[in-house]
Amino acid sequence: MPQTVLGSQSALSIRDLSRAALVCSGIGALILAVGFFLQSTWATKLWPLPASRLSFIFISSILAAEAAPVIWIGLAGELGAIPGGAINLAVTYAGIAFFALRVSARLSANATMVRFGIVSAVLAGISLIILASTRKIPLHDIRATPLPVRISFALFALVLLLVGTALALERPNIFPWQLSRETSVIYGWIFLGAMCYFAHALARPYWGNACGQLLGFLFYDLVLIEPYLKHFQSVKPQLRLNLIIYTAIIIYSGLLAIYYIFVHRKTRTTLSRWRQELAR
Repeated sequence: MPQTVLGSQSALSIRDLSRAALVCSGIGALILAVGFFLQSTWATKLWPLPASRLSFIFISSILAAEAAPVIWIGLAGELGAIPGGAINLAVTYAGIAFFALRVSARLSANATMVRFGIVSAVLAGISLIILASTRKIPLHDIRATPLPVRISFALFALVLLLVGTALALERPNIFPWQLSRETSVIYGWIFLGAMCYFAHALARPYWGNACGQLLGFLFYDLVLIEPYLKHFQSVKPQLRLNLIIYTAIIIYSGLLAIYYIFVHRKTRTTLSRWRQELAR
């Protein structure tokens, strides 16, 4: 009996440490997102390529989108939702690492790109380890993901696949502003990783998976909506349609997230539910 109790306490402490680590890492990503949004030197010097204000804001939105579900998983204790995010980050960072190291080898003198590639490779490896160690953790919230959310996720995955592939292949005029060839490829892998995240949620259509993804999309939207609306004043004519499409997706996904997280009777997150989740 004492051994059983000790084992239970040990398992509980590991779970609590995991949740705390998730919350702390998410907060760290949010701090980095703020640094990129404000174009603080300590943050922007981590980026290996020249970038415009909008590009730094986009990087900020991606970091915020990654941080939100990580913090939510930690607070809610929904550790079964970790694999989807781990797949996302593994694909993203593996693609970026391969590209960055290949480019740095070709340029032979870009030490910043080498460091960026090495860090990306390490993060991809960590993501794979996390995926392997968490893939069998069951979800607590197995309510079915509402059909409109599943349809939206399928559309998002398709768009991300098409846009991500075009960016990774260095196709011009895909974004609402001009990108360098290197930046285009990196953004492409970010989109392809996100596509895998939505595909995972479709393969496991439970609210425990979908809620975190909608929160991530909401944070992404909140960072980008004002800069995108302001960009209509200066966007190049040939890129205006791109901006209209991107802005429409941001508005739609934001409204979708707000409705199903905070309004929809069967999925909304209430204070009492949060207290129950935190007490688990």
